[in-house]
Amino acid sequence: MIKKPVLIWSALWVGTVAGAFFAGRSQDRSPGDSSVVPATLTDKATESGGKMTPSRRGNDDLLDFDAPLSDAEITPVNMVEALRAALNNPDPVQRIVQFGQALAGLDASNVRQALALLDEQPRGPMQMRELNLLMYSWGAIDGPAALAYAMNEMDRRSGRFSAVTAMSGWAASDPMAAVEWTLTNDNGEGNGAVIMGLVSGWVNYDVAGAAEYVADLPDSRERSRAIGIIASGFLRQDASSAVNWINSLPDDEFKQAAVSSLSRQWAQIDPAASAAWIAQSPIDVGNESAVAAIAATWARENPAEAADWAVSLPAGDARDRGLAVAVNRWAADDPNAAGEWLNVRPMDESLDPAVNAFAQRIVNDDPVAAISWAESIYDDALREQSLTEIGQDWYRHDADAASEWVASSGLPVEVQTAIVNPPAEEENRRDFRRGGGFFGGGFGP
Repeated sequence: MIKKPVLIWSALWVGTVAGAFFAGRSQDRSPGDSSVVPATLTDKATESGGKMTPSRRGNDDLLDFDAPLSDAEITPVNMVEALRAALNNPDPVQRIVQFGQALAGLDASNVRQALALLDEQPRGPMQMRELNLLMYSWGAIDGPAALAYAMNEMDRRSGRFSAVTAMSGWAASDPMAAVEWTLTNDNGEGNGAVIMGLVSGWVNYDVAGAAEYVADLPDSRERSRAIGIIASGFLRQDASSAVNWINSLPDDEFKQAAVSSLSRQWAQIDPAASAAWIAQSPIDVGNESAVAAIAATWARENPAEAADWAVSLPAGDARDRGLAVAVNRWAADDPNAAGEWLNVRPMDESLDPAVNAFAQRIVNDDPVAAISWAESIYDDALREQSLTEIGQDWYRHDADAASEWVASSGLPVEVQTAIVNPPAEEENRRDFRRGGGFFGGGFGP
C-alpha cells in the first residue's frame, strides 16, 4: 500500500520525468493561471478574519482550509468535495498537499467527477500538477482504465503526458502487470513514453527490479533515458549503491551508458567524488562521454578544478574531450582566467584540444587573438582545421579584415579559398561554441 505523502511526491517527481521526456513541447497557458489568488477569495479571507471557507456548489457542508478532512475521514462519497475544497485553497503548498490527501478516496465511482472538476480549472502549471497527481493515483488503483482514458479520450499531447503518470502509478503498485500491459499494447510512438513512465514509477519502490527490466530493453533512445532514471534511483539511495550496480553489469554498451549517466548525475552532487571514481574504477577511462559529462558539470561550479582534473588524466581521447569541454565552458564565463590557465602551463601537443576550444570560444570577441592561439596548435591537421573554422567565422563578421589576414597567412591555397568562401553558419558550429562540439550541446551557456 502506497502511503499518501509518498504518493504525492512520487507523482510530482514522475511529472518532472514526463516533462523532461516531452521537453520542447509548448505548455497550455491561460491568463487565469491557477497560481494567482482570485480577488474574490482574498476578499473572503479578509471578511472571515483570515480563515478561508471556500464556496461550494449546492447545500453541502463547508470544509475549512485550516481543518481539512483527514485521510481516515475521506471516503469515495466525499472525495470530490474534498478535492473542491483543495482547489479553492489559495496557498499553493497547502493546496497540493490537501489535493493529494483527498485522493485517498479516489475509486472507479468518482474518478470521472474528479476529472470533470479539474477540467473546470484554469489551464496552467498548477492544474497540470494536479492532473498529474490524479492520473498517478488512478493508475495505482486501475492502470488499464487510466491508460485507456489518457490514450483514447484526451488530446494527443495531454494524453501522452497523462499516460506516463498513469503508468507510473500502476508500476509503483504492480510493476509486473504494468510490464505485461506494455507487451500486449504497443502504442507505436507513444509506447516509449509509457515505458518511461513505467520505469520512473517502478524505480521509486524497487530500483533493482526496474534496473533488470531496463537492461533487457532493446537499444533505443527510451532505454538510454531509462538508464538515467535507474542511475538516479540508485544514487538517491547512496553513491555506493550506484557504484555496486555499475560493477555488477557486464562490460557492454549498456554499462558504458550507465557509467556516463551516473557520472553526470553524481558530478552534480559531488564532482570530485565522481571524477575520482572514474579515474580509479576498473571502467576504462576511455569512456569519453563519462569524462566529458563530469568535466562539463564540474566546470559550471569550478572550471579551474575541472580543467586541472581533465589535464591530469591519462593521454587519450577521453582526456582530450574532457579537457576541451572544461576549457570551453570556462572560456564562455571567464576567458581571461581560462587564457591565463593555458598560458602558465607548459605548451605541448597535449594541450592542443584545450587551445582549440579556447580559440573557437573567443573568435567573436577577439578574432586576432583567436587566430594567434590557433596558430600555436602543434598538431598540423588540427591547427589547419582550427584556422579554417576561425577564419571563416571572422570572414562572416568582417570580410575585409579577415581577407587581409588570409593574404599574408602563408596558409595553403585550398585553405585560403575555404576561408574566404565560408558556408552558411551551421547549427552544429554554434553548438560547438556552446559545448555541443564536445558533448551534445547540453553543457554550453
